[in-house]
Amino acid sequence: MRKKDGTQGVPEDVRKLIEIIISEVQSPVDMQDILERLPSTTNCVKEASDFLKAKDRAQRREGFITNERLWHRKYGWFMARVVMLFGILTIVVAVIAGRAGADIIIAAIMGAAGYYALLTTLSGIRYRDNNRKRLRLLAQEAARYQRQIAPIAASLMKRFKIDPRSYPVSPARSKAGLQETEEGCFIDLG
Repeated sequence: MRKKDGTQGVPEDVRKLIEIIISEVQSPVDMQDILERLPSTTNCVKEASDFLKAKDRAQRREGFITNERLWHRKYGWFMARVVMLFGILTIVVAVIAGRAGADIIIAAIMGAAGYYALLTTLSGIRYRDNNRKRLRLLAQEAARYQRQIAPIAASLMKRFKIDPRSYPVSPARSKAGLQETEEGCFIDLG
């Protein structure tokens, strides 16, 4: 990352944290990678803590959205077992009661099977890999994360009087929390 003269006299831990945040705006990486690069800090403890909290929340939300399909596959088998148990319980209750006719048992089993068939048929549409809704949710989460971490860098830049043009953001995934000029994108100090 190219730095101009606006960062002289700034503590090294502040500089590194700003660089990490800018690189996250450009291209997020895994939390472990962040923790390895994160400096031990005395000048920006609150900001580092806020950044790590935002990173953790964003990574968990993204993980949930991307793993929803896997969860459904496991949940689908769970629902199949529920349907089978419902059918067995219906038969047992009907036999114990002695008065229930075969029509009621068949109707209950067919109803449960129909419910399961409907659930698995329609859920294939919802849980396909390139679902537009899932892709839109991922983009929204990325923008939310960027809006959460850009003000952290902005507060450090204000506190230590760093010119935002010292840290250009290129390429940015979205314009959330950024100021766009003819020179490029920079953290918006608002």
